[in-house]
Amino acid sequence: MTHVLIVDDSHMIRRLLRYMLEKDGYIIYAETSSGDDALALLRASPHRLIVTTDHAHVGLSGDKLLRYVAQDPILSTRHVYLLISANDDVGRNSEALRQLDSTYIEKPFKPAVIVEEMERMARRLEAPSRSTSIAPPL
Repeated sequence: MTHVLIVDDSHMIRRLLRYMLEKDGYIIYAETSSGDDALALLRASPHRLIVTTDHAHVGLSGDKLLRYVAQDPILSTRHVYLLISANDDVGRNSEALRQLDSTYIEKPFKPAVIVEEMERMARRLEAPSRSTSIAPPL
């Protein structure tokens, strides 16, 4: 089972992603509008996650979150990341996305594009070359 962390400042986008992903069998680990909360959730997660993040949200922005994660040897290999944003410049020019071998999808998005990318990312999570270290239980 694949667990997902949804990070977006828009309640409607979080609801839409939750609905789409749960319908396709993904388990929503958590959702938040805050980059700072997302970082804490990433560190505490007992699961390997697909993380969907917007660029603009409360606290740590999506790009700053990804830059921080890219520098962390555990968070950068344990989870996979998807930037979903209306800010095309950030998505196309993000060095952190390149470092994390992550993907950018522009808003507004087609649900089929999200589903296709999530399937690809779920396969990446399951690949034996990814880190398998497990966070200590809470």
